[in-house]
Amino acid sequence: MKTIKIIVPTILYAGMLLPCMAQSSLVDSIQDRFKDQLMLFPQEKLYLHTDKSAYIAGDTIWFRAHVVDAATHIPATVSRCVYVELINQLDSVIHRVRVCLSDSIYCGYMPIPISAPQSSYHLCAYTRFMENLNQDCLFDVELPVINPVITGNISETLKIKDEQQDVTASLFDLNHQNDILSVALSPVVLAKLSRGEKLYLAMHCRGIVFYAEALEKERERYLFDISTFPAGVVQTLLLDDRLHLLDQHLLCTNERKGPDIKFTTDKPTYSRREQVNVVMKLLDETGKPLKGNFSVSVTDDASVCLDSLRMIAPYLLWESDLSADRQQWPRYNLKNLLNGNYQHPGGRFDVSPEIKGIAYDFYSRKAKTDAEVSIFCIESLFSAKQHTDSLGRFCFTGFDFPEGSTFLIRATGKRGNKSIQPIVEPEVFYPFKHSVVNHNANSAKSYAYRNENQERFDSLAQAMNSYQLDEVIVKADSVKKIGKSVYHSFMGRVK
Repeated sequence: MKTIKIIVPTILYAGMLLPCMAQSSLVDSIQDRFKDQLMLFPQEKLYLHTDKSAYIAGDTIWFRAHVVDAATHIPATVSRCVYVELINQLDSVIHRVRVCLSDSIYCGYMPIPISAPQSSYHLCAYTRFMENLNQDCLFDVELPVINPVITGNISETLKIKDEQQDVTASLFDLNHQNDILSVALSPVVLAKLSRGEKLYLAMHCRGIVFYAEALEKERERYLFDISTFPAGVVQTLLLDDRLHLLDQHLLCTNERKGPDIKFTTDKPTYSRREQVNVVMKLLDETGKPLKGNFSVSVTDDASVCLDSLRMIAPYLLWESDLSADRQQWPRYNLKNLLNGNYQHPGGRFDVSPEIKGIAYDFYSRKAKTDAEVSIFCIESLFSAKQHTDSLGRFCFTGFDFPEGSTFLIRATGKRGNKSIQPIVEPEVFYPFKHSVVNHNANSAKSYAYRNENQERFDSLAQAMNSYQLDEVIVKADSVKKIGKSVYHSFMGRVK
């Protein structure tokens, strides 16, 4: 009888402990799967700081790219090059530049053609490692270009596509007021809980899970202190016991307090072409100096307006983690992530430029194996040689040259046969697509902007047809004044 008294409580205790252990292990699985995905495929974010938010045709876009880790926002310099493109309203690339890392900095410039029609262009930037990401994860901003001469003739249209074409009901609602977030469960969720189904509520910011718990029976509302949330896009997930995603909502949270920036100059006013000495301090909440990378743009307040929507903080915290419809987190496929089907890197780091292709016989049009292919750079007097493989392919890598370099490539056979033609593979870039055909470039705001900057545009147009010389300093002795004398004639004077 004593044995029965001991065994029965033990069995009852084990029966109560098993559901708790299952819930705890499932909560750990949610956190582990997000963590494993971030470890297998860490992503990059890129922000492009430009000197202005609007330009005139013929202007030059000066920029600096800031590349950071997508989850931690720590600066990342693994990618060697950044590609910047200016795209028109027809998704045609007007200009593309490649800037390489130099002293831990990506910076460069891009000239705008003076013949560019007036319109709203797209300024896009990415690295090779970001090529397989969703377009919502890449830097893509609208850039107004004003041209008083060429205004364009494309009408203003806007296309909005609904890919799903379905209507779904929300299983929970988010409401926040005075830093308190309220998560209210719907009657459908409460009915599932009353039937004994296990449901879970999880929250993450940029893939880092900071809350995951099982829902309690007959509890209709959960309250959270938003001040304890990380800054950025917080995604709230409703999951079942098989980690199937039932519903999700997004919430944008802000930083409590940003860094204290102090910018001082040595003088209040300056004369033309006078050197300006600047002291900049970045301090935290306690007054201690901060470490980091920053860029400074010097512009004219009379012609350049500050665009608060294109700051680096709003972009990294919110814009880069929102889909085009502002309803999804575009970084990873949540359904596959929660099922353990992780996404792996599809792109590659841009270690160095590559020039590759296939050598063909000019007459037979067959790939030529073991052909000697030589390359020569005109600007840098660089040359290299290699032989094609069994498929007739060649690949030159391990070099670096400035943008716009010209290369000569030739191929010869074993006996000096010159009928071999090297065909270089074209470089493939990210295929940006935009649903907005054109914005109203002839609006009152654009009209006022181009009228205020008409003088600048005229000077730019004149500069495009002239040569700009370096500054020169002319030195000479002072001219002596001509003295007066009574001995002078009509033909001349006596000094």
